[in-house]
Amino acid sequence: MASSRKSASTPRSITPRQCRLILSQQGLLEQVEQMIQAQDKETQITWEYALEFRREDPLLNQLAVNLNLTSEQIDQFFIAASKL
Repeated sequence: MASSRKSASTPRSITPRQCRLILSQQGLLEQVEQMIQAQDKETQITWEYALEFRREDPLLNQLAVNLNLTSEQIDQFFIAASKL
């Protein structure tokens, strides 16, 4: 039940600006940008031009897996990013 309350307080989406700022603050932005550059053109376009990143977004979740982040850490990332 406690995790239901946590997920309810996790924002459903954040802006690309918020995403990049929190990645920068956490020292992950350069690593993520390198990962994006290694992806196909569609992924690069999505990263560059998205208007929002949703919590369930496959791209963000794959990046999180590559960074060894847990689901709880991703939730905390979204919570912190939403305050920027």
